[in-house]
Amino acid sequence: MQELTGVTKSLIAWDVSDQETSLYLYASRSATMCMSNGVVEGYDSKVQLQLEHGGLQPVYEYY
Repeated sequence: MQELTGVTKSLIAWDVSDQETSLYLYASRSATMCMSNGVVEGYDSKVQLQLEHGGLQPVYEYY
């Protein structure tokens, strides 16, 4: 389970304890994101993050 622990314009940090967890960073230009039946809706882009030595690394896949 990921718990959002800090957000700024240039920094987002998670407490990641499960090595098998999939992490995604979602962005919305119009701030219309919401959860519906456990699914994130209303985003403009989605980037998968992978846990690497020293932190989270982006896997650039835009949707």
